[in-house]
Amino acid sequence: MQTVRPKVGLLALTLELYETLLPDLRASREGWLRRALIPALQREADILFTRAVFRREDVEAAVTEFEAARADALLVVLTTYSPSQLALSALQRTRLPIVIWNTQELLAVDKTFTLANMVDNHGVHGTQDLANVLTRSGVRFHYVTSPDNGPRRSSGTG
Repeated sequence: MQTVRPKVGLLALTLELYETLLPDLRASREGWLRRALIPALQREADILFTRAVFRREDVEAAVTEFEAARADALLVVLTTYSPSQLALSALQRTRLPIVIWNTQELLAVDKTFTLANMVDNHGVHGTQDLANVLTRSGVRFHYVTSPDNGPRRSSGTG
């Protein structure tokens, strides 16, 4: 008997302002997704991912693509901070189960912490913002927090 693997759409969010301030940041964060996150997730599911998005219309298009590909769930990862309003309408509209995965590369802040470390690891602020907006909008979701080697348990449902 063949086991059918779930298909998960990875909605990676970033901030449009970084396109001009830090033009290499999105490619760097996408590299981290492909190097660390996606391989960890592929142990359990087939991952659908093209690129990180930062405009409302790109978020809408990505979610529509995941739905057309018959994804079983939508995994939202904030590669940097991203305003929740950019994703809200697409997440309100979708029928896919939504999981927000709060993860970053660093496990701790210590004396070696740099500005680059901060930029690469500040998506947590966006996950809090997004969870708040989804809760206030009545959108059901799960919020998982873990290191970048794979989510392990849910810490709550909105």
